[in-house]
Amino acid sequence: MKIKLFLMMMFAALLSPGAMAEESVPAAPTTSVDDVKKEQYELRKKVNTLCSQVHKLQSKKPTPTTSITVENTPVDHIDIPSAFYFGATPILSAPYIGEQTYFNGAHLIVNLPSVNEDLRLLQFQQRLYNTYLNNKIPYPKNPFVQFSGKVEAQALASTPYSGNRTSDINLTGAELDMAAVLNRFAVSFLGFSYDSSAPSANNPPITRVTNSRVVLTKGFLSIGNLNKAPAYGTIGQFYVPFGLYASNMLSTPLTASVGEMLERAVLIGYSPGPQGPYGSVFTFKGDSGSGGTLGHINQVGVNAGLAKDFGKVKTDVGVGYIANIADSLGMQDNGQTSGFTGFGGSSATENLAHRVPAVDIRGNIAIDKYNLRAEYVDSIRSFASTDMSFNGRSARPGALNIEGSYSFMTYSHPSAVAVGYGNSSEALALLIPKQTYRAVYSMAAWQSTIATIEFRHDINYEASDYASGGGGLAVNTGSDLGHTSQTVTAQLGVYF
Repeated sequence: MKIKLFLMMMFAALLSPGAMAEESVPAAPTTSVDDVKKEQYELRKKVNTLCSQVHKLQSKKPTPTTSITVENTPVDHIDIPSAFYFGATPILSAPYIGEQTYFNGAHLIVNLPSVNEDLRLLQFQQRLYNTYLNNKIPYPKNPFVQFSGKVEAQALASTPYSGNRTSDINLTGAELDMAAVLNRFAVSFLGFSYDSSAPSANNPPITRVTNSRVVLTKGFLSIGNLNKAPAYGTIGQFYVPFGLYASNMLSTPLTASVGEMLERAVLIGYSPGPQGPYGSVFTFKGDSGSGGTLGHINQVGVNAGLAKDFGKVKTDVGVGYIANIADSLGMQDNGQTSGFTGFGGSSATENLAHRVPAVDIRGNIAIDKYNLRAEYVDSIRSFASTDMSFNGRSARPGALNIEGSYSFMTYSHPSAVAVGYGNSSEALALLIPKQTYRAVYSMAAWQSTIATIEFRHDINYEASDYASGGGGLAVNTGSDLGHTSQTVTAQLGVYF
């Protein structure tokens, strides 16, 4: 209002005779009366425009702004990779590594693929540091500690290879993970899981409720700063990057049963960015070995890949090598309680005639809502017939997994369907199917609550097939050979 009154006073003064007289004194003798009137008209026009603008500014309501204050300095809203505040050490729940997704728990720390978990945490550390750097905020001295977890319950009905139908309700998954960004150069990770394995004669007690155990599945420390250099290092207990074994399904792919390894290892990795070449080299003391390699650091592996986007098409291909496939989880324990139970059954079965190297080849392509992945694990060399045999000869186990998925909306709920095919060769000693077909439908019912149903059809090895391992110990297949099995599993999982 004061501005408007001031402008009106100026306008009145300019139109007064005194003002005109004062201004006409210094005017050039050639100035005409028409020129003065023209100047007065233009001036009145400008004053009217200014009055109109002032009126609009006075009538406009202030727009609220979102801001935070850091060290007494106002800062506009910042998109942070995870939901945290600035200041003292934050301890957080429901942290997301990437952008927060309202329904889907796939980006939660607890649901990250187990392989290359260290690299994903270092990439999160990089985004966190860049957020501070880009907004000219001092990087905090205290670490960020983030908690994530899950609870998964299943109900299933199965027609096994032989015998009567079975059904069950079980708590199949419960996990609590902690990831800590310690500083600009270090991250750490601890993962505690509930073991839902059924009790056995060799693993009392009898009831499975009292058999529940909580174990440290993963614990590692990674050193690196991807802004400074593309190299990093990790030491601790983690899934070594031999293969990826990513899956949309509830059940485990056959490739993971053949090649997945959880070890106490040291790793040196290379990753210049989210796109481009990447790789790592790792080593550890394997449980199995031959001759003088037992009791020493006797394992080495290599992982290499290339991730590249072509517009909407995202691709990732990779290869891996391991010096001895006998250290995989599926070969160390095949689930049997008698006969050949896996190479981890005793120190005698861990002592191999020779080690068996293996390779992994994988690829993934995503186009908008469609995704196709394939992975193949194969032994380069056959086992000695005394260590693992198939139909009376040396076994050379391998496995294939192919999956395709499509994402869509069920009303307002994010959903996905996926189908998959798996095949194994000369792997009867591991008690995995010859072929498997799987189909799954999942829907995010509520925030971070996912309901899934899977149908699985397994085809076992032929009735004429037989296998042994660990010094000729028999693989007890009973009357399962030559038959098929079907399993329907429904799961409800919450992720936080």
